Amino acid sequence: MSVFVARQAIFNRRQKVVAYELLFRDSPKNFFPDIAEGQATARLIMENQLNLGTRHITSGKKALINIGPESLELDLCAFLPCQDVVIELLESIEPTDTNYELCRELFHSNFNLALDDFVYKPQWDRFLKLVKLIKFDITITPLDDIHPIIKKLKDHKQIKLLAEKIETQEEYEVAAGMGFDYFQGYFFAKPTMMKHNDIDYNYGLVVAIYAEIMGPNPDLTKIAALFELDAALAYKLLRLINSGVFPIQSKIASLKQALVYLGQERLKKFVSLI
Repeated sequence: MSVFVARQAIFNRRQKVVAYELLFRDSPKNFFPDIAEGQATARLIMENQLNLGTRHITSGKKALINIGPESLELDLCAFLPCQDVVIELLESIEPTDTNYELCRELFHSNFNLALDDFVYKPQWDRFLKLVKLIKFDITITPLDDIHPIIKKLKDHKQIKLLAEKIETQEEYEVAAGMGFDYFQGYFFAKPTMMKHNDIDYNYGLVVAIYAEIMGPNPDLTKIAALFELDAALAYKLLRLINSGVFPIQSKIASLKQALVYLGQERLKKFVSLI
């Protein structure tokens, strides 16, 4: 089957591409479909990271991947290689105690975190020590209105600032003069579509695997045999294990070895992702 993803380039002050934001697409039409955030993120991971990998899509540059409240709670970041991605925390995530602890866990798992469409309020102060990048949508927070916020954020030396939705030379020059480090928008580049092939899998087998994993005494031999019945599921499992997410010393080729390495809790998360 054909799967799709869009990437939009991010530029530094020398107008060189330094990263790409990956945007979920489910057809050749270049716009976000009407599906839930968690489903979009899960499919982006399944169809891209667990297929060709984000490095292939971004030509080896960092990939910014959107994570909303549901994806954060479900720990979908566990299936992404921290060295290749920047976790872009969507504006729909609230600065609650629970979300702070989840972000702190990601920070201590060596993920680089970004705040998307940032609108400052004091509740975000404690998050700032965990964050490497803050994105301002200049259609939401006009450049003229954010001088005080920029000054406050510059006190956090590790934080870089990105102005997005830049559409004119004038907007770029104003943002650069304010000290923004990175830029994104139609003035530089529109999102470009990429299409590649993926193997469809048997959903009935997924249900059978899930039922076995959630049982009181999961049988890894039986679970491995179920994975062996579907080439797509077997490939996704081995791709996950060998994708750089986990610090393995040598390539794993056996499905049962992969299941043992994952362990029951991570295996539950993986099958839930599918």
